[in-house]
Amino acid sequence: LKGTRLTEWKSKVIKKTLDPEWKEQTTLEIDSATGPPTLVCEVWNKNWSSADDFIGEAPVPFPHSGGFHKYDSWLASNPGKNGTTAALGSVVVEVQWEPCAPGFAAWPAAPPPRPLPQLTGTLVVTMVSAKGLRAADRKLIGQASSDPYAKVTAKVGPYAQLQKTKVVKKNLAPQWNEEFRFQFREPEYPQIQVEVMDHDLAGEHDFLGRFDIPFPHTQGTLDWEFYLEGEQATGSVLVKVRWEPHAEVEKSFQWAPDPGTPRIPMWT
Repeated sequence: LKGTRLTEWKSKVIKKTLDPEWKEQTTLEIDSATGPPTLVCEVWNKNWSSADDFIGEAPVPFPHSGGFHKYDSWLASNPGKNGTTAALGSVVVEVQWEPCAPGFAAWPAAPPPRPLPQLTGTLVVTMVSAKGLRAADRKLIGQASSDPYAKVTAKVGPYAQLQKTKVVKKNLAPQWNEEFRFQFREPEYPQIQVEVMDHDLAGEHDFLGRFDIPFPHTQGTLDWEFYLEGEQATGSVLVKVRWEPHAEVEKSFQWAPDPGTPRIPMWT
């Protein structure tokens, strides 16, 4: 955990396995006036007679809302620790943020967000696939299934842009592999939300689950697997996220306000 000071915690060593299950929990107290810290999970191989071997590391998104957040992140190499050796595997981490917890000082009285005029660029979200989805379509004959599609919403203040994947019929493990590009020229970070729905020809579409995508604060493409949340939600979704900063956004880009909010022109 990297912030105003470095805080780290180590799990126990599990011998002779490539699929360790630690199931350990720790509490890290944060007292920072500079905002959320950076969370990084490093995996090492314990050597009893020489230096430990670095296996890989994965960034863990900082949770900005209450409750448990579960992330399955692919390990990445670090040239400063393992040279050109490729990292393999992934690590599952659960994180819970408890603001103003007794025993330590919270961030000073919710400071206003800092202006970020440099937040100009394109956020690229690739909806790769899903697995283990709930079967929402029940049939008297044949196996129950769903016709899933995903809705990706990027929201800044009262304005939002929505993009949808194709519908994959009768499949609980759909492969979308669709890339969406969201352009920004804003003084604040956007909120990215994904909802997975079951498409129905008649009536309302069935909700299969949702999750939030943290804004990527690092360069390069991040591979994340998010577990679906919500009533009766099952399964997970694999996404790729990349931030491409640039000097100017095409002026033809238009934001659409959320339903029920006044329409305020952003730029023309």
